[in-house]
Amino acid sequence: MKKSKIKIRHTPPLEPRRNQTLLAGAASVDITPPPGMPMAGFGMFSVSGRGVRTKLKARILVIKPKQGGSVALVQCDLLSGSLVIHHRVAELVAQKTDVEAGAIAVLGTHTHSGPGNFFESKMYNDNASNKPGLDEKYVAFCSQQIAEGIIKACNEQKPARIATGVTEVYGATINRALPPYLKNSQIKKLKEKPAALKAINSQLYMIRVDVLEKDDIFKPLGAFTSFSIHPNTNPAELEGLYSGDVTGFVTREVEAGLKKRYKTLWNPVLAAANGTHGDCNANHAQDRVENFKDHKRLAHLIGEKTLALFYSLDHQLQADVDVRFRAREINMLETPEVEGIRISNRGYAGMSVPAGALGRGRITSFYKVWLFRPGRPRRFLTHGSQGHKRILLGPLQRLLLPKTDMGHILLAQIIQIADILLIPLPWEVTQEMGRRIGDTVKTMGEAAGLKGINKAVVSDTSNGYIGYLTTPEEYTLQFYEGGSNFYGPNTGPYVASQMGHVAKDLASKGSGSEFAKNWEFSLPTKSYYPEDCMVTGNRTTKKDPEFIKKGDLEESFWRFQWYDVPPAQIDFNKPLIRIEVSQDSENWQPLDIEETPVDDEGPDIAVICHNKPSDEQMELYEARWNNPLQNGHYYRFAVLQRGNQDVYYSVGFK
Repeated sequence: MKKSKIKIRHTPPLEPRRNQTLLAGAASVDITPPPGMPMAGFGMFSVSGRGVRTKLKARILVIKPKQGGSVALVQCDLLSGSLVIHHRVAELVAQKTDVEAGAIAVLGTHTHSGPGNFFESKMYNDNASNKPGLDEKYVAFCSQQIAEGIIKACNEQKPARIATGVTEVYGATINRALPPYLKNSQIKKLKEKPAALKAINSQLYMIRVDVLEKDDIFKPLGAFTSFSIHPNTNPAELEGLYSGDVTGFVTREVEAGLKKRYKTLWNPVLAAANGTHGDCNANHAQDRVENFKDHKRLAHLIGEKTLALFYSLDHQLQADVDVRFRAREINMLETPEVEGIRISNRGYAGMSVPAGALGRGRITSFYKVWLFRPGRPRRFLTHGSQGHKRILLGPLQRLLLPKTDMGHILLAQIIQIADILLIPLPWEVTQEMGRRIGDTVKTMGEAAGLKGINKAVVSDTSNGYIGYLTTPEEYTLQFYEGGSNFYGPNTGPYVASQMGHVAKDLASKGSGSEFAKNWEFSLPTKSYYPEDCMVTGNRTTKKDPEFIKKGDLEESFWRFQWYDVPPAQIDFNKPLIRIEVSQDSENWQPLDIEETPVDDEGPDIAVICHNKPSDEQMELYEARWNNPLQNGHYYRFAVLQRGNQDVYYSVGFK
């Protein structure tokens, strides 16, 4: 691999104009890469992408107060945010908008079925997915797509109203690390200890945004939500298809529900970010059932709650709300202490990390080795900065993993919207540590003069990735989460204090950022984009549509196979497939179900690249229509036009 230097300028944005009222805009852009990208979340146990089911999106809400610059909330169907992408996006949008770098939050959903190799640290570029290196081409593509979305949202801003709310969701998640959670001082005081289904962060927070349609009528633009769920199905169990996991289905169900109820002239956008999910899992039906059908079941549970909360805010919308931000970067290696709280001067992975997390009904091969099993902390000599942690590989880790290769830059950012303080953090934060951070930030902010704050909400895997963040008590047991808390047991309190100081600055100084003039990332790079080749053939059918019947636990589907140009000649971020319907097999039209097109933008169409080229270098693809209608009509697959290729149709089927 070559080593590349990525240089990014911290460019001042356009001077913000004063407006008469609150403004807002939204956009949804596609960040789906071509097949072949390593998929992040399961390290060496993961696979490379073979296609897509639920296109990967970046959903953007931009909100502008009467005075001052806009704030951009960007939810991405990725394992996490990325400092490289964040800073590149900030550079790109500054030339055309009033959005400052510190006003952009890039928040990951933490899907394990998205690409990796876009992180700011060498360690996670090398170890989060099944192949190493930063993919500069994907970073450039993703950054450009997000930047264009922010610019579009800014250009289309309209007078806006905002309401906030919170509801509880039980049944969708389960605590996967109950013994460490029960060690927390707050929990030990309880007479009745919560079971795994109750020992979760059940709160779903919402910022609802409506905008002017016409004649003083406001309609929903969309919403930002934060809910704690760990969407971590191994993509190998999902045939290597890129997807937003459970959250990918939630967004589609809620967006369709809003459009249907409110009859908007635009497509509403749900930016559904993650909360404090460090010690929870999605509550799948059975240990071995983690498939798209079960994703949809959980998504429906969350989606119903999300829609009900949205509807309940119909009469609480206001224009007179605070919108502001404060941000700065903290190099934790250079500033390892705040308010007497000191963290380790370098990050170390614990012995429990290779074994992986518990709670999924299965174990890795490392878990069978006594040395790596969770819950084996050091019993003595725990006074050092790493406390009870047994260091993976002992002294060798220092030699094999230079401290600058591990994530160590904290983009300390707080965004206030109405009565919510949003706290994006680049860790997977356990629920109790998230609660403590929120309490600290709220208390310190209010003491400095912040008023009207009802909720301080941590949204994790945002603006980068540094591992896990546990409470000191949880850390002592050294489960996977504690072993992945790299900077020692004081890391959580350290982050809470640092974020509290940002809240104090927000109170005293208002909106603003404190960043270096330029950023530079020096990282090993490797491209996983498919290579182009000369083709001499045309689209042809390999196998006519056939129905594949599955059991109750899986989805039945129609599938169609055809030869097409290689992946390098297809933009997978653009429309690929739609279903058409006919009553007589002669007159065809695109199929809609309740005003929602049945195509690969929706939840039920999958596209797979089989990586089996023909003699003419045409590639074999498969399209699937999952959960198809069965009403006696005729249907057909339409492979959409691209380049010099016309629309290609399958034969009709019923």
